Amino acid sequence: MPPGDHGQGGDSSSSSAAYSSFLFIDGTVEGDDFATFRQRFGDEVADRMEYLRDLGGRTLTEDERAAVRETMAPVLRDIEASGAILPRTREQPYEDVGDESAGVWVWGSDGTGMGLVMSSANLAAERVVRLAEQVQEWEIEELAAVARSATWPECPDHPNSHPLDPMVGDKNAAVWRCPRTGHVICEIGALGSYR
Repeated sequence: MPPGDHGQGGDSSSSSAAYSSFLFIDGTVEGDDFATFRQRFGDEVADRMEYLRDLGGRTLTEDERAAVRETMAPVLRDIEASGAILPRTREQPYEDVGDESAGVWVWGSDGTGMGLVMSSANLAAERVVRLAEQVQEWEIEELAAVARSATWPECPDHPNSHPLDPMVGDKNAAVWRCPRTGHVICEIGALGSYR
């Protein structure tokens, strides 16, 4: 998971949080728009954005792109099945975490985003769980920003109480489980079929 908390806002503490989770603006920000961005999020975040925008480093291989899509697919199915906020995504490597990782950017409707990291060294179920943890953090922030219940995915055994935890379960399957009882609810990607 990228270090720090995902945050937004204009003060220095939220700028620092936004920086630590790789805040990013979709598309090119130039001139007055960039000056406004710098004023809102601060120099540290703006400098980080310029650095990421200008990286021009390696691109993901087709195998890495396929792995990112395969890993992200069950998490996106659960977002859609639960009626939560579906992010826009873009596959892109992260120079900061080395060549052994691939990643994906997720964006909300306001154009801000968060970089998610997936290690290519992990088993498939571990990659799904790690990505689910990061998407869960992003989803909770997005839901809270639009004044919706920020519990995703909500535990069906304890409504209005807590989100499910992603974990590797039996038979190396990526699953959602209740953190209170340890009861496995379903595999990640199967929330829509849970009754």
